[in-house]
Amino acid sequence: MELNELIKTCTDLVVKFGDADFNKTLDFSDKSIEAADEIIDELHEIYLHPEKSELNVKEKVKLYSLAFGMYIGEVLLRNHLTDFKWQENENGPYLYKDEGNNLNPVGKVMKQIVRGKEEGESVLLFFAFAVGLSKRG
Repeated sequence: MELNELIKTCTDLVVKFGDADFNKTLDFSDKSIEAADEIIDELHEIYLHPEKSELNVKEKVKLYSLAFGMYIGEVLLRNHLTDFKWQENENGPYLYKDEGNNLNPVGKVMKQIVRGKEEGESVLLFFAFAVGLSKRG
């Protein structure tokens, strides 16, 4: 699947999943990152306690990370990081501006699902950091 097609598929999936399974609106606004963060926190709880849900988070952690990471990346690109773009390497997609400026929202989501905020993983802090990059130029 081509990268642009993957981005569209993942972001569409997250928007539908957020609404249908968590009653959260994901509309590509900055405010929607709070809703995405809440869903990711719930995925972390399900990851730790799989018996509490029919969602198979442990086996699908890469899929959830990819989908939510691409959603967060798209919000950043649409609203703030106009000089960044998606790139892909052997580790997957990431946001790239130049050698010194790249961001990995997919990796950050995976860390929050697996480790949780207790270990300092937060897509909200990641998002705020990335928005700060856009203001520095």
